[in-house]
Amino acid sequence: MTRGGSGFITPQPTSGSWLPEAGPQHPYAGDAGPPPASLSGHSGSAQSGPDRCTAVRRAWHRRSIAPTVARVTPTHQRSQATSSAVHLSINDEPHIWDLDHRTSLLDALRDHLGLTGTKKGCDHGQCGACTVLLDGRRANSCLLLAVAVQGREITTIEGIAGTDGALHPLQSAFLDRDAYQCGYCTPGQICSAIGVLDEAARGWPSAVTPAELAAEGGPVVLDPAEVRERMAGNLCRCGAYANIVPAVLDVAGGAPDVEQTSAVGDQG
Repeated sequence: MTRGGSGFITPQPTSGSWLPEAGPQHPYAGDAGPPPASLSGHSGSAQSGPDRCTAVRRAWHRRSIAPTVARVTPTHQRSQATSSAVHLSINDEPHIWDLDHRTSLLDALRDHLGLTGTKKGCDHGQCGACTVLLDGRRANSCLLLAVAVQGREITTIEGIAGTDGALHPLQSAFLDRDAYQCGYCTPGQICSAIGVLDEAARGWPSAVTPAELAAEGGPVVLDPAEVRERMAGNLCRCGAYANIVPAVLDVAGGAPDVEQTSAVGDQG
């Protein structure tokens, strides 16, 4: 080794190759060979104290040991250890599937039942496109394991309309307000809005609910600020928020008439 102008130790090339080569046990392991003399910290002359060369050789030997590779069963391969019969109640109908335990509720709905109204967006619980109702409460289906929601009632966008085919009031409000563009986020927006209305009726406060009203514990009156705060977990990349908020307020009873909104827009 030599000391460069910057003060750093620069290793000098040695004769022969001392890099590890592939061995029979593992493609990344084998006989690494002895380290170069420069790694020992001396040129081979006798020194007092521990044999640093031996320590370096042992460390080099540890580096040549084959890494441990975890064996993970792919989700498409069924086994008794990773799958079982999963019983789910979806839109008031029972379903039984032989599912891998790692299957999310979102994938179970889309890939196994064919309920593709529930959309896959970020798959990380950040966009809200996969929102469903779980026992009446909104939840991100991409963050739930199907095996973990057995015994609970799951409602998707396909199940919120009436049995006679009549649209849910929020579905009608979204149509009247044109509260969508591409429509990809709309199922999650509507399911989330249903949860918002129920939460407000139960008196659950949000971050913008006045403290004195939250202390009373009564129903929360929704206004534009409340709706924007409570729907913040549902993203719309088309930017239809200006119509989504009035659509929710239409059903909550706190939105201006469509004609009044249009008149304000015309004046602006």
